[in-house]
Amino acid sequence: MKATINFEEFGRLLSSLSLVSGMRFSILAPDFRVVYASVNPAPFCEAVCACEEGLRRCQSCDARLARGVSGGSAVNIRSCHAGLLDAVIPVTEGGQVAAYLFFGQVLDGEADAEQQWERTRRSLSAWHSDPDSLREAFMRLGSCTVEELKAYGHILQCCTPYIWLEGLVQSPASSIYQRLVAYIGAHYAERMTITHIADELGVSRTRLCAAAKEQGETVLGLLQRRRLAEAQRLLRTTDLPISRVGELVGISDYNYFSRVFRTHMGQSPSDCRRAGQQNNNGGGL
Repeated sequence: MKATINFEEFGRLLSSLSLVSGMRFSILAPDFRVVYASVNPAPFCEAVCACEEGLRRCQSCDARLARGVSGGSAVNIRSCHAGLLDAVIPVTEGGQVAAYLFFGQVLDGEADAEQQWERTRRSLSAWHSDPDSLREAFMRLGSCTVEELKAYGHILQCCTPYIWLEGLVQSPASSIYQRLVAYIGAHYAERMTITHIADELGVSRTRLCAAAKEQGETVLGLLQRRRLAEAQRLLRTTDLPISRVGELVGISDYNYFSRVFRTHMGQSPSDCRRAGQQNNNGGGL
């Protein structure tokens, strides 16, 4: 049974770190798949990964870097195949890795940028058809020293107790109800049934419903409230069409979405949007 990540809350934490540092923070599952990223990859990395061989090499580097912390190392820092500094720390519980936190994609702040590009160019030349076309994007990358990366790693280590305490990552040892809430938080926009959720969490449908009932809830009730809460946020903070808001939270039928929203939120989606616009404008008359 794999850990379940509350991407909404975890994302806020990592986005804050990205805002302060200018770096990309991402979460990799224990099988080294990227399951969340605070920002898009740098244009240089996007260009490298646009090639099948570049993507393969990047994925191989991620896996190798993650394996370097499996033995208990606090933070692993090394250059990727394209010459950038990457770092990773594990998020563990009971000695088991539940996720990996990656950060970096930066130049070495203590080395000459031109020399770094020449090394990268030689590496790219082994497989890329036009490595010189990537030079400009490479030179626009941010830089960071190894010591600074270690400092960020230390900060993230200090955050890991908070990550578990606040339920940002739920392990198999967490209660069924906690894992249910975390799973819904991460997957509310998807089509799902109670049976599907039970299968994903590795419990029976009966036990899943019983766990929700013990908290005075129902599985579908939790799912519906999570969807409507996100719909309310989107209506108040974006100009997306109401039908699109419904689709983004997993309710594709516009009429059903409007009816359910009015019933449970006490106002129509349109009224919710107008209220949000008034608040954003300072509530003036």
